Amino acid sequence: IGLFVSITLEKWVALSTIQRRTEEDLELAKALQSSLINQSYSLGRVAIEGSIHQCSSVGGDFFYFRPFDKKMVTFCLGDVMGK
Repeated sequence: IGLFVSITLEKWVALSTIQRRTEEDLELAKALQSSLINQSYSLGRVAIEGSIHQCSSVGGDFFYFRPFDKKMVTFCLGDVMGK
């Protein structure tokens, strides 16, 4: 029984470590994803604003907009998760 308890505790510690690292990685990925998104842009009298609200820690959605010429804006929208 002692060996079983020892092995079980070892596995529990290893699993806890993996879970903590995974949570840290997800937080880092969420911060990175949020930093890539430009929140607002003004083009004369028109203002463009956007935000992403993930239902999980990290989502597969992405958008980007930037000026193109003097009166146009390019817009990119992506969904890599397939939901």
